[in-house]
Amino acid sequence: MQLRPYQSTDLASLGQGIMRGNHRQVFYGSTGYGKGTCIVSMLAGAYRKGKAALFIVDRITLVDDMSKRLDAEGIPHGVIQADHWRNQPYQRIQIASAQSLESRKLPEASLILVDECHALRARVIEIIQNTNAVVVGFTATPFTKGLGKVFDGGIIGSTTTNQLVKDGHLSPVRIFAAKEINMKGAKTVAGEWSSAEATKRGIVIIGDVVSNWVKMTYEHYGKPEKTLVFSASIKHGEALASEFRSLGYRFEQVSANTPAKNMRELAAELADDSSDLLGLVSVEKLAKGFDAPNVKIGIGCRPYRKSLSGIIQALGRTMRTYKDTPYKIWIDQCGNMARFMDDIADVFEHGVTSLRDGHIADKVHKEPTKKEKKDITCSCGAILMPWDTKCHTCGKERKRPMAMVENVAGIVEEVGIAAKRNKVETAKDKAAWLGAFRTYAALRDRPYKDGWCMHAYKERYGEFPRDPAIRNAPMGPIFHEAEGFIKHLAIKRAHERKRA
Repeated sequence: MQLRPYQSTDLASLGQGIMRGNHRQVFYGSTGYGKGTCIVSMLAGAYRKGKAALFIVDRITLVDDMSKRLDAEGIPHGVIQADHWRNQPYQRIQIASAQSLESRKLPEASLILVDECHALRARVIEIIQNTNAVVVGFTATPFTKGLGKVFDGGIIGSTTTNQLVKDGHLSPVRIFAAKEINMKGAKTVAGEWSSAEATKRGIVIIGDVVSNWVKMTYEHYGKPEKTLVFSASIKHGEALASEFRSLGYRFEQVSANTPAKNMRELAAELADDSSDLLGLVSVEKLAKGFDAPNVKIGIGCRPYRKSLSGIIQALGRTMRTYKDTPYKIWIDQCGNMARFMDDIADVFEHGVTSLRDGHIADKVHKEPTKKEKKDITCSCGAILMPWDTKCHTCGKERKRPMAMVENVAGIVEEVGIAAKRNKVETAKDKAAWLGAFRTYAALRDRPYKDGWCMHAYKERYGEFPRDPAIRNAPMGPIFHEAEGFIKHLAIKRAHERKRA
């Protein structure tokens, strides 16, 4: 098994901590770190030393994934799960879901590894507090209040999300803010907006979610690409999937109620580029432990007030590198980026170095004021990250001083709003767009007048063409990006007629 340099460094630090008597440590690694590789390395090491070890996963669906990893390394092991074909209690290495341990006796082990340890399930806490074994928790989001009391041996982790992007282990992601769910005055439950409120308000903008996806996938990739959608509830997810399907794009809803067999089949379909399955929609089932590198677009439709963990976990699902894809896309339809931007930027750039309940945590984030939104928004509509010195959309220099560090190649490269572009466009580029609109208008069964072309141009650029070189552009080819934008306009218009 080949470890990356930072993985070897962190495993060595973990071992040194154990030798110093720190028997309850957290192993921090962001999405793409390779935590699974480190877990396999530790389990293999325990096996070869003749020691017993237990790996506790957060979800039943993750059991088979780790079992396959251990098989690949030739490590005999058993699985603690009802009717599992690998129920072999005599093996020194065991894998179990936290749910399976609820009513079962804990096997003997000198090493216990806990996946997604920030979840802090009652049974897992009980196990940690009553074992003499060395316990290591693994997580990409160690923000849960009280985590440091359970894992009192501290935290290790020597790399960050931005560094993983720089080194090519993660894909850059461009984030775009779109029309968001209006949660003003919504009821809250345990600090978060209620699912019922988020569903009711989210359904109102379903048409915008779908039309914006059509626009983005054609503009950036030239065709429909694999997508994950994070909904406010199961009901909301079903409505979203139905809307996608009504336009000929196959999206399927998955939830905690989806049988494991069906989930495996859908995951395999999504991973197959030749399959007609374009996307999966879920509330949380896709946020943890679900890896689909060929997914190029993520859509956030679940508004949060406090769960930084939830946002980072979901965002991470779109950041796996894939072939020659230069960047991935995240479409924020619920305003989460404006609420959590500073914390996300801090974690991506600096990582997490302490388990103390500090300023980076799952805590209620107040709605940004108009002034705060203005401070992070360029005049062209793009939202800027704290380290940006200029706008990545129009190139305009930033007015206010940077809030964090200089010259940082951040993971969140850009946040654009509505139809704004991710680069400065020349008059020639703009003329090509107007030419494409004119070709489309002329080739229709019932041709559009030139006024439609002008309004399509305004929809994209925010103003009518003033430059004669643009305004007098002849008909030209309908390239992929223009085709996607035209479909977006058609869908938008259809929904406007429906609402009228």
